[in-house]
Amino acid sequence: MQFSKAVEEVIRLADARLVYWREELPKQYANYPIIGPDEPQPIPPPEDIELRTFLSQLSEEVIYKLLLTTT
Repeated sequence: MQFSKAVEEVIRLADARLVYWREELPKQYANYPIIGPDEPQPIPPPEDIELRTFLSQLSEEVIYKLLLTTT
């Protein structure tokens, strides 16, 4: 896979995750952004699984380039 396509997909999935968390966490926790240790963990968005699956299918070279891009 081309590096540019991989970057586009990672950004798309990461943005979707961010939108999910920004919308869902305030709904689930009355004192958000303070979340107590005894409160139940929220259900992760489906994009978490998609992102992990997508990253696991990339070559080591593309993963390395992604890491270099983010640091």
